[in-house]
Amino acid sequence: MKKILITFLSIFQAIRRWWLRINGITEKQIHDQRIVSGKAWEEFCDNLKAAGAALVYPGAPQDSAQQAEGVRYLSRLKRAALEAFVEFNDPKYPVFRRTVHETIKMGADNPDNYYLNAQISGAYEYRITGKRNTIHYFGLFTQNGN
Repeated sequence: MKKILITFLSIFQAIRRWWLRINGITEKQIHDQRIVSGKAWEEFCDNLKAAGAALVYPGAPQDSAQQAEGVRYLSRLKRAALEAFVEFNDPKYPVFRRTVHETIKMGADNPDNYYLNAQISGAYEYRITGKRNTIHYFGLFTQNGN
């Protein structure tokens, strides 16, 4: 099932790129138009409102303390997303920054770990430097997507 879905999405994406090329439209033009028209901001606000619906979903705790904690958690996740995808989103000049820390939790993060993230691109080469034997473990993980 997963392979069928991935194949379908790949075909859809190829058709979309072909349609854009035929019409002389670039992805940048589409994104620029969404910004200029206000559509990007509207979608951001709509998505934030939809995420807040989890706070009143059936089975969610309804006491004021739990609801306040839910609002706080959601606002912190949104702050982390804004930092990752707006403030530090230039793969030409990546910055290692802490996404998960004392005030931003992602759920199931290990308190013994020191998480750092950076936005990168396969179009560039990067070099990470440091001093050997100054940390116990260094792991690199990549993620494709938003």
